Amino acid sequence: MEAGGSLGDLLSDMTQSTIEITRAERTCVVLVEQEDDPTIRVATSASDTSHTISADDISHTVINRVILARKPLLLHDVFDDEELLGRPSITALSLRSIICVPMVRGDVLYGVMYADNASVAGSFDTTDLEVLKLFAEQAAAALETNRLVADLQTSMQDLKDMQERLVKGERLRTIGEMSSGVAHEFNNLLTSILARVQLLNLNYLAPDLKKDLSLIEKACLDAAEVVRRLQSFSKQQRQGTFRIVDLSEVCQDAIEFLRPLWSTRRRRGRPPILVRLEADSPQVVRGDPTELREVLTNLIKNALDALDQGGTIVVRSAREDGQVRVTVTDDGPGIPEEILSRVCDPFFTTKGERGTGLGLCLSQQIIERHNGSFDVASTFGQGTRVLITIPCADDASVQLPLIEHPAVGRNTAEDATRVLVVDDDENVRDPLCEYLQRAGFDVSSAASGEEGLDVATELPPEVVISDIGMPGMDGLELCRELRRRAPEVPVILMSGWATGVNPADARRAGAGALLAKPFAMNQVTELLNRVLERRSA
Repeated sequence: MEAGGSLGDLLSDMTQSTIEITRAERTCVVLVEQEDDPTIRVATSASDTSHTISADDISHTVINRVILARKPLLLHDVFDDEELLGRPSITALSLRSIICVPMVRGDVLYGVMYADNASVAGSFDTTDLEVLKLFAEQAAAALETNRLVADLQTSMQDLKDMQERLVKGERLRTIGEMSSGVAHEFNNLLTSILARVQLLNLNYLAPDLKKDLSLIEKACLDAAEVVRRLQSFSKQQRQGTFRIVDLSEVCQDAIEFLRPLWSTRRRRGRPPILVRLEADSPQVVRGDPTELREVLTNLIKNALDALDQGGTIVVRSAREDGQVRVTVTDDGPGIPEEILSRVCDPFFTTKGERGTGLGLCLSQQIIERHNGSFDVASTFGQGTRVLITIPCADDASVQLPLIEHPAVGRNTAEDATRVLVVDDDENVRDPLCEYLQRAGFDVSSAASGEEGLDVATELPPEVVISDIGMPGMDGLELCRELRRRAPEVPVILMSGWATGVNPADARRAGAGALLAKPFAMNQVTELLNRVLERRSA
C-alpha cells in the first residue's frame, strides 16, 4: 500500500486488502469529515460482482458506533443485535456478520474500515479483528502521510504562486521606473506632433486630409494615455473619466489606425488580409474612449500577427440583452490548448522579442474596469475569437458628445493678454507660441528658467506657462521666483512627468494649474481663460 499516490488509489488498495484479510463479501473505507473538508469520502470493494456495495448500502449505525467510541466492533450474528435488526440497510441486504475498526493515528481519527458478510453468521473471528486493527493502524499512518504530502504540495504551490507574484511585482516596479524615465521625452514628442496637427487643422483643408489629421490627433492623445496607464500599471490605478462612447465608432477608429499594416501587403508580395467590420451604429456604453480604442487596437494587431500567411479578420459589434458584444475573430492557426489559459498573464508572450506580454493583460484589465467581461477562445488550426462585453449605457444618456474645436481670435490687438511660454524643447515651445498667437494672445518665449526670468523682467507677462523638467532652473524654481517677484501673475506648470509630480508641491511653489503633456491646444486656451477669470474675480 503506497502512501505517496492519489487518495483514491490509496482507498482502493485499502478496501481490496481488507477483503484479503477478512475474506468478506463487501468492504468499504469511510473517511470522517475534516474541518477544512466538508465532504465524507467513501471507497468500496466487493469480493465478486454479485456482492456490489454503494455508500447507501453500508450500515451507518455500525459506523457511527465505531466513530463515537473509537473502538472496534465485531458482530458474529446481526440477529443478536435488536437495534441493528430494525435498520433498513441490514434487513434489505440480509446481513449476518459485520466487522468494523477505527483508523486512528495519535489523537486523530481518520475514519473506519468496514466489512460484512450476508452468507453465514460467524464469518469473522477475533483473529480477523486483531489483524484488521493492525492493518487499520498502518492505513491511518498512510492516510496521515498522504495528507502531509498533499499539504506540502499545497504549500509548495502557494510558495510558487507567491514567488511568481513577487517576480511580477518586481517587473511591474521596474517597468514603472523605466516608463517614468522615458515618459518626459516621449510626451514632449507627442506634444510637438499634436501641436503641429492642430495648427494645420486651423487652416482650410481638403476633407480627406482633415480626416487623416483627425486620426493622427486621436492617436497622439491615445498614446499619451497609454504611457500614463503604463506608468501606473503596477499601482492598479484607474485612469480617465468615463463618458458616453459609441463602440461601433471605436471599432472603426481602430481599423483605420491599423489599415496601413494590411492594405499594402499585396503590393509587397505578401498574402493578403481582409479586415471586415460588421456593426450598426450607435452602440453606446459608458467608458473611456482611449482605453477602449487601445483594446480594439491590441486585438486587431494580435489577429494581424497571427495571419502571416493571409486570411480574414472580422470585427463584429452588436447589442444583445442589455450589453454591447464585440468580437474580433480571425481564421489563423489558433492558439495551442496548453497555453490558451496563460495568454492574459502579464509578460507571457509567444512573439519573442517582438512582444511585451502586456497587450492582452492590459486589455482584460481595461474591460474589467468597464464592468465588462473578456474571453479568449481558440481552436488550434482553425482560428481565434476574442469576445468582450460591456453593459449598455442608460437610454437617458445616449446623446453622444459633440467634438468642440478651439475658438481662436477672442482677444483683440489692443487688449491681447501677454503670455510668457518657457520650455527648453523648441518642438514644444514654438508650436505652442504660434497657436496662442493665432488664438489672439500676445506671446513671448524663453528656452530656460533663467531666460524666462530675464524676459519677465523686461516685459512683464500677465500669465506664465512653464515646463517643469528643464536643465538648470526647473519650472518649480522658476515658479517660486516669479511668485516672489510678482505674486499677482499666475503660473501654469506643464510637464511630461505630470503623473509623477505631486500637485501639493506645485501648489506650494505657487502654481495656479498643472498641465500634463501631451495636451490638446484648446485645453491650454481654456485653462488660460479660467486662470485669468480667477485672477480678476
